[in-house]
Amino acid sequence: MFSFSYAGSVRVVLALALGLMATAPAKAQSVDDKFKAGADLYFRGKVDEALKAFQEILAENPSNEDALRLYGQAGKELFALMLIKGGEFESTAKRFLELATVARTEKSDDADTINGLVETALTGDFLAARDALYALSANHGEYGAAPFIAVLGDEDNQEKRVKAITCLNHMAGDAVLPLIAALQSDNERVVRNAVACLGVIGDARAVPALKAVSETTKNEVNRGAADESLMKITGKAASSLASSTELFLAQATRYLQNDSSVVAPFDTKDAVWNWSGEGVAATKVPAILRHIKLAQQCCLAAVGAESAQAALLAAYAAEKAALASTKEMGAEGEAPEANPELDVLIASGGPKGCSDALTYAIANDASTAAVELLKALESMGASTDAMRAALGCNYKSVRYAAAFALSSAGDQSADVVGALGQALGEDALRTVLVIDDRSESRNVTAAALREAGYTVITADSGALGFARSRTVPPKDAVVVRASLADVTLDQFVYDSDFRANAAALIVVSDAASAETVKSQYEGKGKVKGFVTDPIAADALVETVKAALPELNHERAAALAASERASMILGHLPAAALGGVTANLTAALARSEETVVGGVLKAVGHLGLGEAAPTVAAIFADSARSEAIRVAAADALGGIFAKMTAKPSEEVLKPVMDAAASESNAAVRLAAGRALGCAAFLGAADRATLLRGATK
Repeated sequence: MFSFSYAGSVRVVLALALGLMATAPAKAQSVDDKFKAGADLYFRGKVDEALKAFQEILAENPSNEDALRLYGQAGKELFALMLIKGGEFESTAKRFLELATVARTEKSDDADTINGLVETALTGDFLAARDALYALSANHGEYGAAPFIAVLGDEDNQEKRVKAITCLNHMAGDAVLPLIAALQSDNERVVRNAVACLGVIGDARAVPALKAVSETTKNEVNRGAADESLMKITGKAASSLASSTELFLAQATRYLQNDSSVVAPFDTKDAVWNWSGEGVAATKVPAILRHIKLAQQCCLAAVGAESAQAALLAAYAAEKAALASTKEMGAEGEAPEANPELDVLIASGGPKGCSDALTYAIANDASTAAVELLKALESMGASTDAMRAALGCNYKSVRYAAAFALSSAGDQSADVVGALGQALGEDALRTVLVIDDRSESRNVTAAALREAGYTVITADSGALGFARSRTVPPKDAVVVRASLADVTLDQFVYDSDFRANAAALIVVSDAASAETVKSQYEGKGKVKGFVTDPIAADALVETVKAALPELNHERAAALAASERASMILGHLPAAALGGVTANLTAALARSEETVVGGVLKAVGHLGLGEAAPTVAAIFADSARSEAIRVAAADALGGIFAKMTAKPSEEVLKPVMDAAASESNAAVRLAAGRALGCAAFLGAADRATLLRGATK
């Protein structure tokens, strides 16, 4: 979890900060008063009463500006203690911090304001410096910490350097990523002071980088400092820890999964940090890409290892997928246009590297990255074990992409063709996230939804579920237990992140609390339905179905999958199609001619007699396009070629009539071809046809 410094002065800081609330706008006065009362209860040891007061404030849905003001003026140290306390205290603090983050982001990188506050923090009296430091942390986050890094190497002004170290220690989590970037400096003093700060702050995100210093530095003093900081953070000797390569890879995976152990709700959302010259510099990134960029940084720090290369390729693919997904979700301005450099980077991995990355992506729930990697492998003409393994992935989108890629390389195996057959029936690729820390109900819910055709992702804790709700692909519905041990339901109900706010929320509760939960949350936020323990599969599926939003990009993706599957199946020989006859027959009922055309070809190759009435009806429908009617006639030709007896009148008559008198020349010709293939026609029938053709 996170650890914070400066807790010893918390009572004095809180008292002074609460005094500032008298200057808050009148419209927010009641929120300030309630927060002040809650804080007073907390510090008088009445923590349960304080928790209730804070939760009542959240129930009123305070504005982002309210939350930011409370955080900046009074709440930082209080929330720090609540985060450490855990349980409902931690989840309540996180909800305040989540709200504050939205308001804080727009103010983060105001350079003039930051520089003035930094100067005050380094040169002002105690009270002025303290207020400047809190303003930097509350309003500017990592941007506020970064300027102090440049002072760490100041050899001429020891007092200023010590103050900078103190300021960084007090800024705690906001300083961690800039300090990690400072470890890349060539200045040994900067590295030594940054190492010491990270040890004092005690944030586990620093462990891989500190272990790298311990392994690689030639400066014995710095190595000793790194080892000491590692002991402070982990409680273990540096020599007993995994290698920095392993640690970086594990941390990259956590970032890629948007894990709350490394991505906090109050982080600066739009920057990653690197060493540049005499200090650290921010690279601005869209919020949707930040955790992916941090994963890439960790992989690059260990890129000499094949395992890190695989993770890096997966992170590049995840970035490409995130950019495309953002555009599909209509979040213009949240991410830049597609980056062609990503295609080059992914292609440079070759079949082996991309296959290793595919295995990594699937193992770590990065489905959109897996799809992009499969597309890259398809462009290489590859056919690998990792691609075949992807046919068993829980995500339909991955299974279909694997089938497309393998079929393009000539694979006509039953598993590939079976996946293509499944794709024929897709009308929307729906994804449901199930968050439940009770294994029995979680398993029942997941099984019922999978049986109903949904792609299902599960999470056994609120923290994991909250992280997964904010990853792509976007979730269409989230089934969440109301009484999770580690995250409040409010965090899901009022989450404003655009990756999560389109999902319908289905709330699960036990029978005893069902009415209370429903009365409290019905019509609130994204809540669209309720289910009660013990979970009944049919009722659950109906509730989810009723709650699902209409998302055009999902239907487009499903149609694209069906169209491509149809095209591929239409070019396969009959010997490869035996396992998908039911899928082909069902797909004939689809309205999209781009799907039906390929299906008709496949039906014709098979000579699928049971499909003859449906195909004949398609042929006889004059409202259909010429191309579809011709394809239906050709399919009937394939069916007729395998028939030993005449079919029913409803099948044969439309074709006979069209051959004799159809006004559309192409359709009439196709009817003639179909009858020409008919093995069941005797000499007299053919004579009739031939006389008709010469009229």
